Amino acid sequence: MYPFKSLDIAVGFEDRVYTMGEEIGLSITLSAKRGTNIRGLVVDGVGQRRALVPLGVRE
Repeated sequence: MYPFKSLDIAVGFEDRVYTMGEEIGLSITLSAKRGTNIRGLVVDGVGQRRALVPLGVRE
């Protein structure tokens, strides 16, 4: 993800296909290295829609 040398960042979620509007549960784990203090975290969600359409079907 991002090369923060003083932090280990792990993001976990269930690896499956989700439907539009469905909630996705995330777990975010931060581990500080080299005496780094974590004072807060802000997470912004950015949505991207991708639809798979079978061959021969028009939207």
